[in-house]
Amino acid sequence: MRYPCAHVNEDPSSKSPPGGDPRFEIGQLLAGRYEIERLLGRGAMGVVYRVRDHELDEIVALKLLRRELVGSAEMLARFRTEVKLARRVTHRNVARTFDIGEHDGERFLTMELIDGASLADVLEKEGPLEISRALDITKQMAKGMAAAHDAGVIHRDLKPENVSLERRGRVVLMDFGIARTSVVEAPSQTVGGMIGTPTYMAPEQVVGSPDVDARADLYAAGAVLYEMLTGRVPWSGPSAYVVATARLTSPPPDPRDHRPELSAEVAALVMKCMARAPERRFADARELLEALAELPSPMLGGATTAPGASEVPRAAAGSSSSSSPAASTRFERRYGTEGLRDDLTEQLHLMAHASPSYRRLLEELDELLASEAAVEVLAGFDRAWQRRSFEGPYERPLLTLAALRADARSEGAAHPLYAAIAAEVPDSRAVTAEALRSALARERIGFWITLRTRRVQTNEVTRSLAWLWPATLAGAGGSSRPLSLFDIGASAGLNLVAEAVEVRWRRSTGASLSVARDLDIRRRTGFDPRPLDVTRAEDRDWLKACVWPEQRARLERLDAAIAAFPKASPRPELLLLRASSAPAKLEAVTEGHPEELAIAYQTLVSGYMPSDERDAYEAGMRAWLARGPRGRRVWSTLELAEIGEPDVSCALDVHVGTGGAVEVVRLGRTSYHPETIVVAEGAEARLAELLRAS
Repeated sequence: MRYPCAHVNEDPSSKSPPGGDPRFEIGQLLAGRYEIERLLGRGAMGVVYRVRDHELDEIVALKLLRRELVGSAEMLARFRTEVKLARRVTHRNVARTFDIGEHDGERFLTMELIDGASLADVLEKEGPLEISRALDITKQMAKGMAAAHDAGVIHRDLKPENVSLERRGRVVLMDFGIARTSVVEAPSQTVGGMIGTPTYMAPEQVVGSPDVDARADLYAAGAVLYEMLTGRVPWSGPSAYVVATARLTSPPPDPRDHRPELSAEVAALVMKCMARAPERRFADARELLEALAELPSPMLGGATTAPGASEVPRAAAGSSSSSSPAASTRFERRYGTEGLRDDLTEQLHLMAHASPSYRRLLEELDELLASEAAVEVLAGFDRAWQRRSFEGPYERPLLTLAALRADARSEGAAHPLYAAIAAEVPDSRAVTAEALRSALARERIGFWITLRTRRVQTNEVTRSLAWLWPATLAGAGGSSRPLSLFDIGASAGLNLVAEAVEVRWRRSTGASLSVARDLDIRRRTGFDPRPLDVTRAEDRDWLKACVWPEQRARLERLDAAIAAFPKASPRPELLLLRASSAPAKLEAVTEGHPEELAIAYQTLVSGYMPSDERDAYEAGMRAWLARGPRGRRVWSTLELAEIGEPDVSCALDVHVGTGGAVEVVRLGRTSYHPETIVVAEGAEARLAELLRAS
């Protein structure tokens, strides 16, 4: 999958770094892992590149300190401080800072890249923003500020150039290069210096007060909101000095002077943020958030910050659509340990009684994170996830459980949790607070490496129903119709050989749901950005660790699929490919084989795709279907549709190209691990009609 690319708060039009020095070339590898892809721009601290981190296969930003400043102890200290302070903050509205490094004497910083533009660019292009949009941006800024202030970090230079607007709505605060802790830690710190940008600087910063605190950021946020609402800065003048000192003698300007339709409540909020005396401002960012929430609803109407659940149509058999994608419940991206306890609570609710051992583990972990030991434990998780974002539903709790199980399976009976999660007959009573703390000890390197480098892999063969059922309804049994299979998000590609694994499904009526297994399969291809190789022991072990302790039948199915994989003919081919690239690849492969029924399928992968990639992928898949002959191209999706009902939480939708258009048939509803299917009335007949060989 594609990771977010970025606006960084540098000049995107820059073609070369300061002084005409190109520094590094496209394709050059820095520090043995960061490959330069292109120059993004330059700023006061140096040049910024888009790079690929080959160790984690992620796109990040790399900021170089300007060469003429490398010898400056003050600037190097500022650079190190940027990293130390920024890494304290873990929140979706604050850009993640990853590492500080060095290459051939050049010092650099790696950080998250944001797919969007700076607020400064947006204001320059669009002028004043809609009131609801401006307030929503401010709300997200306040959330980021609250997280930073909780970590003891003051930004001190909030301005539109340091606010990034992601394309899908997330607002991200950037650049903690001049941030400082709210507690003076050493006499050598720069205290009382006038640090900041005059246009947005609080009065106490202008006079160089040693008592600058988090309320200076609230002042800057008010100045930014003023500019978003009016299209102009609160104060202007012929020099930075005039701009900076005007606020010492003048009250905060009323934004209604330039935008009369603003309400008194909004104007009061802006001016309270910019009050000259810090004690007359909001006490903290959370108080600002409360004030924003209390504004009359019309002022906030229509502003959304995250994609909500996208409901798949209740497929009536034969419902026709060329625009409805295979949608699943969409989840807000998480960063590092942000909201981890919320995810634990939700996962506990979903898990119910499915795994007593895992349930007890999550309960103990939740209590641990509420105890005095939480700081140390979260520090370990944050080190492991410093570079990571998570798209999927409750991926972090499941990844933690799988990593613990992998570590226990590897170590054997000596592991403190072996009896609970790795023994042949797991004993949930072996889960204790002491055992969990021991399993999370910092010296358990294998666990922490797994947590940092792996992702949950649920190769559940029962999900192969997504292609076996449509193939059966298409009349492919008895090798009567050639098939090409394409697994999108294939992981290890085990579902590509599922016809060789004995799996039984039943209808909700109790009757058997039969599928054909004597099939003429001409091609088995899997697409995945990080495919696993079942011929490698470490990948096989990880797949087995992702199976819950009590799920013995599922483990047996996994073993059977692993055994069938090398025997399949033709043998599956796994391609390192992101979902957004799949439609073009499908077109190239299938265009020359119109006689084959091409079935592309996905099983519980949509929630793990970044939103922008998912949208492009789904549009591409619809276009691929529409370009093919009627009834010869199929896109089958088994995706999460309704979290609250585990037995029917997933929907199986089959999209069929009808020669220039696409029709979607919902075959039915089932669970994460399909065994019982609630079949939609008339759906099988309609799909069979659409797929009838012509």
